Amino acid sequence: SGTSGLAGDVAATKIVELAKKNREVTAEAESEKAKVKQLNNKVKDLERKLQTAVEKIHSLGGDDAGIKQSTLKKTEGNLPESPEVKALQEKLTTANFKVMEYRNQLQSAKQELKMTQKLLANEVGEDVNIQSLLANSGSWRGRAQQILVLQSKVRELENQLGQNKSRTSPSGTDGELLVLTDPRNLSAQEKNLLKIRGLEKEKKEALEKLTGEHDALQKNHEELKKKLDASKARNKVLCSEMKTLKEQIVTLLEKGKHDDELIDALLSQQKQMQDIVKHLSQQEEKNKESQQMLGQHLNSETQKQNCLIEQLRQIVAEREAKVKELEEEIAQL
Repeated sequence: SGTSGLAGDVAATKIVELAKKNREVTAEAESEKAKVKQLNNKVKDLERKLQTAVEKIHSLGGDDAGIKQSTLKKTEGNLPESPEVKALQEKLTTANFKVMEYRNQLQSAKQELKMTQKLLANEVGEDVNIQSLLANSGSWRGRAQQILVLQSKVRELENQLGQNKSRTSPSGTDGELLVLTDPRNLSAQEKNLLKIRGLEKEKKEALEKLTGEHDALQKNHEELKKKLDASKARNKVLCSEMKTLKEQIVTLLEKGKHDDELIDALLSQQKQMQDIVKHLSQQEEKNKESQQMLGQHLNSETQKQNCLIEQLRQIVAEREAKVKELEEEIAQL
């Protein structure tokens, strides 16, 4: 009987520990659910920031090419290496692992709880108040002990009934009135019957209470399982959204890269045009200098020609004067 009582104490203690562990797992699952909600909010915030960046990039153009180029390079440099996105991915992975671990722990705890409940039911009965068992662990009797005691009392009562034929056993209404009769006026047989019925009533109440607690615990387990399944589904959705967001970021970076190449080509073409304009300006300056030098040279040549013409005129005048003088001399001859 001592071994049976010890087994009942161990089984009851195990059930209490499992219930406590179940509450802890439930609290941790709620905490992970809150963390997943925070991660979801952060992902939505990043999506809004990404949308704002996309709108800002699309709004740039024309004279803002330099600003657009710097913005795209900044976006390209920051987004893939963003510590916030990396931290979100790590937290999401950790949350998935924890949810899976908690689910495995819950499944193991449920299996262990079923085995312990089965063992406890075999020992103390199917419906026993666990709190009453813990409060009266020293004086608690298992179901086998109670059956032996009751069987012994039944045999004693049968012997007493056989030996004392003059006294009839209470039945029907008399048995029900035993509860209302003063215990001091009852015989030993009636007291034993009253005690047996009290034990049966207590056992029935304990069975009903333990059944209610078991149903409540089972319902709590089902709710926790639903929450874990919902959390797993939500984590799957978050992973899908993160994958989509990552693809959008890669697409945006590719577009930004192509825009950068186009901007570089336009800047290179603009530089070439500026070089051509500069070369034409230099050529025009050279042409102006050449024309100026040519004009100066023409002026100098004109002055020289004028001087030469003046000299020729003087020579002609001198020769005409000489001819005239010779004509006069000839006329005098």
